[in-house]
Amino acid sequence: MTEARRLPYQVREAFIAVCGKGFGSKPALAAMFMESGVAEEIAGMHADKSMFKMAGSVLAELDSLGEEGWRLQGRLVSGMCRLKSFTGVTEKNREVALAALKELKRVALEYGLISKSDAGDSMVKRLHTKKGLLKSPGGRKV
Repeated sequence: MTEARRLPYQVREAFIAVCGKGFGSKPALAAMFMESGVAEEIAGMHADKSMFKMAGSVLAELDSLGEEGWRLQGRLVSGMCRLKSFTGVTEKNREVALAALKELKRVALEYGLISKSDAGDSMVKRLHTKKGLLKSPGGRKV
């Protein structure tokens, strides 16, 4: 089993952005936390605040639990990256949420927190192209 570690800053920020932009209600966000194994009392922390702050508070509380909390953070990120769309948000907000989810997938893949299948084939291709890892048949970098 790999050692659990605290989420990198970029992943934390991207995760918080998806939480704030992708969920139509705080109960839906708390339910997603609980589906990943977060205790109900932690999942509902700061439900009186914005969804951004609520998500940040949950990550901070999980940090205080050490390795078990870090494992839960990893499950939250991988679960979020498996989402395909969002419900309960307007069409305009859905596009913003999907852009935030795309960024989360990009940074989570870059840090090795999710698999290529969780990120999606097109995301993997773009990331490898950006890093110069894909080459055309003629040997040039794509």
